[in-house]
Amino acid sequence: MGKCILVHDLGTTGNKTCIFNVDGRLKAKLYLPFKTYYSQSDYAEQGPQEWWRTISSATKKILISSKISPKEIICMTFSGHNPSCIPIDREGQLIYKHIPIYADLRAHNEVKNIIGRLEGYKRYYEITGGGQILEQYSLFKLMWMKENDPENFKSVFKFVNTLDYIIYKLTGNFVTSHSLASNTGLYDIRERKWSEIILDSAELSEKILPNIEESTFIAGKINK
Repeated sequence: MGKCILVHDLGTTGNKTCIFNVDGRLKAKLYLPFKTYYSQSDYAEQGPQEWWRTISSATKKILISSKISPKEIICMTFSGHNPSCIPIDREGQLIYKHIPIYADLRAHNEVKNIIGRLEGYKRYYEITGGGQILEQYSLFKLMWMKENDPENFKSVFKFVNTLDYIIYKLTGNFVTSHSLASNTGLYDIRERKWSEIILDSAELSEKILPNIEESTFIAGKINK
């Protein structure tokens, strides 16, 4: 029996699934699309449950089409688009059906407020190294929710990013990588941890964020 790695890449327009052997040789590939919703100007949203259904379906289909047994899969790993902003309540349920992905640029006021509290973009850049359009970062999407939907914000137990959500669904664990954390707008690139300065400026608790681990860290075992 061979040993294989199952890989999912959660892209902007769909999920790319591949199976490789441990020597890196491609054994099977599959692409399944999902939707992006543009309900208003500057809004770009996707459904995490649609990601989950797509990944679940793709996993079944690629194993059947390749005739590779699930017992041959020794691990699953992920890449995908980010940053996004997925709030989850204490029961582990999504607070919103659709969430803002990186292309969502609605958080103009939140950018002005946080950058103002940090006394300018230079300070923010020194901490995070963030060079993208600021509205793209998870921090400002989360702050938009806090400012515009405070009642639902009170229900937030954890905030996670795109791949973090899939890992949570598979394992029940809230964990992210340093790479993904560095693209949230909340990460101190020198200290390699969540930035206390930015969290204080945003009046957010570190408790709502996932644990940060190396990309090679085993996030957990697949649950039932």
